[in-house]
Amino acid sequence: MKLYLPALALLCLTGCATSRTTPPPRTSVPAARRFESYLLKPSHRRTCPVTIVREPGVAGSGLNLFLDGDQIARVTVGEVMTVYLKPGRHLLVAKPLFSPPANVRLQLRSGGATTVHITDRDGNFAMKAVVRTRGP
Repeated sequence: MKLYLPALALLCLTGCATSRTTPPPRTSVPAARRFESYLLKPSHRRTCPVTIVREPGVAGSGLNLFLDGDQIARVTVGEVMTVYLKPGRHLLVAKPLFSPPANVRLQLRSGGATTVHITDRDGNFAMKAVVRTRGP
């Protein structure tokens, strides 16, 4: 019996090891579902890139994205889009059809790039912003 317990513990620790799977490739949001096309290119005022990624595994389709109250796109699973915004405060809201909305407040600074990941936690949408600063 003394040998079975350590062997069982070792089996439990190593039995779940799997190889890492590669995520499916991300695709760009089609033009037909992007509603504010002027945000897709930088300008002298809109210098802060914000990349929005709807992660694979997020349930549902037709997630509506709103920026500062205006609908900017409808994204499905695995899609990505980059918009260029003015430095300052912005509110990004994801409104699914049958779930409560999720939002993230952004404080953008010139010279920085932000990535917003849309994920699904226990059936509820969540958004997380990751800010990177370019330069030294």
